[in-house]
Amino acid sequence: MNDGHGHFEDTGQKLTQYGHGIGLADFDGDGDLDAMIVCHQMQLPTQVYLNDGRGMLIDTGQDFGDARISAADLNLLDLDGDGWLDAHILYYSETGVPDKVYLNDGAATFRDSGLVLEEDFIAWGDLDGDGDLDIVIGCFRDGAQIWFNRQL
Repeated sequence: MNDGHGHFEDTGQKLTQYGHGIGLADFDGDGDLDAMIVCHQMQLPTQVYLNDGRGMLIDTGQDFGDARISAADLNLLDLDGDGWLDAHILYYSETGVPDKVYLNDGAATFRDSGLVLEEDFIAWGDLDGDGDLDIVIGCFRDGAQIWFNRQL
């Protein structure tokens, strides 16, 4: 924890092993930062931790169904326009595993949106000016493509 003067103290917290991507955001609307950690080793699932208001992070025990998939990174974005940050998890495998998008219900519970993305790189932004996030995805074999967000 930062003491307010740039000095940090170890809190002793030990979160999930093999974390490969981490995002901080207020997933449950209580005004403090919570955490999501994706893991790059098989057998370890994505973890969501809620902040107890004093900086201690408590595992929610959610099951993303990705314990046997290697996650490489994540993007936190409001993809469905409800004011809550959702999660785009980038998965990796030599044989190819599609990425998934999980929607946050505002109580820090995430559900699979059904959206499956297969890309090598991605950028999110409102390209058509309609107030929602569109994507530019790229595959090394196909080049970049633009997808407009019509509804999740």
